[in-house]
Amino acid sequence: MAGDESELAALVAAVNAAREREKQVRDAAHLDYCRAIRSLVKYEEDAHGKHGAQRRVGRHLNMSAQNVGTMLDQLYRAETGQERPKKPRAARAAATGGAASDA
Repeated sequence: MAGDESELAALVAAVNAAREREKQVRDAAHLDYCRAIRSLVKYEEDAHGKHGAQRRVGRHLNMSAQNVGTMLDQLYRAETGQERPKKPRAARAAATGGAASDA
């Protein structure tokens, strides 16, 4: 037999530890990415107004405004542990008589 059970267990533990470190690094890098997107959205809001800022950022980054919003949602959730407050869109507010929907 080439090795014993304790050697195998040690190798499996080393792989699992490396996998966990890789996940932590990936998660930290993703949050850095989200923070950079938030900074770009803030810049666009300051430079050109809030309306359409996420759309403009999406155009700069070749992604959809919805994906930009998803990144902002993920960052807010990671930083606060809560969902990002949603603002009702004009069409949605008009359809519900000016009140935000319950859903």
